[in-house]
Amino acid sequence: SYISKLSQWLFTKGRHCTDPYRIISGWLDNDSKRKTAAKPKERQGCDLSWYDDFAMNVDLSKFL
Repeated sequence: SYISKLSQWLFTKGRHCTDPYRIISGWLDNDSKRKTAAKPKERQGCDLSWYDDFAMNVDLSKFL
């Protein structure tokens, strides 16, 4: 697909290509950066085990 893209780009711009590897590798790098940026970042989880322990063992009579 990148070779087709390069051919189309050269034709529409009227340019000549001396190093197609450099052009296509640049496009691949840019596309991978965009995909990485577009991925949602994983949310860090939190350990709520302390909350369960507190909720199950608290003496509410101290607060009433």
